[in-house]
Amino acid sequence: MEWHYYWNWNGLSFLVTLLISLFIYFLPSIVAFARKHVQAAPIFILNLFFGWTVIAWVGCLAWAVSANTRRTTTG
Repeated sequence: MEWHYYWNWNGLSFLVTLLISLFIYFLPSIVAFARKHVQAAPIFILNLFFGWTVIAWVGCLAWAVSANTRRTTTG
């Protein structure tokens, strides 16, 4: 196998793994912003700096799914 085929697949697998890892890492922030959580910015900051600890990541996720969201009015 030529070296450039190996490099292309290795680079692609690295990129896919990186994107999946970043998605999982920032999942609490994604959930908070998607749900229009009132405290979405603090959740993001806490997730950014302390999300690598499992306790902070789970705490951010629990905080993100709490019922503290903005209400939308229709009428």
